[in-house]
Amino acid sequence: MKSIIIFSLITLLYGCAAVELTQDQWIGRNLDDLIFAWGTTSNTSDLSDGRKVVRYSRERIVEDGTTSFCNIDVFADSDNSIVRIATNGSNAPVVNNAGCRGLVRELEARTSRAL
Repeated sequence: MKSIIIFSLITLLYGCAAVELTQDQWIGRNLDDLIFAWGTTSNTSDLSDGRKVVRYSRERIVEDGTTSFCNIDVFADSDNSIVRIATNGSNAPVVNNAGCRGLVRELEARTSRAL
């Protein structure tokens, strides 16, 4: 029983770390590079002062019938430099490839193909 609990905690922490890793590797880089690597955004907002916010999102129905979703918002300064990445979504188990963990894995796979 203890090993199942420990494995579950490690899996949970690994999933959260994957989201953080993606955020850290893009901070300070050019937004155009991210869009080239990750592909077309779900939504883009140009603010009046030159800043931008782009969103990548995904929604899926997982095996148990519940809906899993993820929104990743990327904020850039007027010089197109990424300053923050925020995630909001459900974190379904990694095996379902759903929620933010699933979307991050999909985007990271695109990144490796684009480089």
